[in-house]
Amino acid sequence: MRARWTREARAQLKHQVHYLAERNRQAADRLYLDAHAAADLIARHPEFGRPIDPRVREWGIGREKRYLLRYVPKALVVDIVEFWHTAQERSLPA
Repeated sequence: MRARWTREARAQLKHQVHYLAERNRQAADRLYLDAHAAADLIARHPEFGRPIDPRVREWGIGREKRYLLRYVPKALVVDIVEFWHTAQERSLPA
């Protein structure tokens, strides 16, 4: 399997990285690398994430799990559909 970031999820990651980079460039670089490492991990083991509905799973990123990504495992790909900081409120993707 492989991970495929949706346009929205990629934009959300980019926003979080840019926001963090204004305050701490090293932390922003680490977030970017951690997010892509997490995507690679869930592509290999899609069952690792916590199920939040019958089709969507969630995975925490970083030591403190302050960032989350939501993904939808499919036959040959894992679609990453959302990425955000836990201080932000989110609902299930449609």
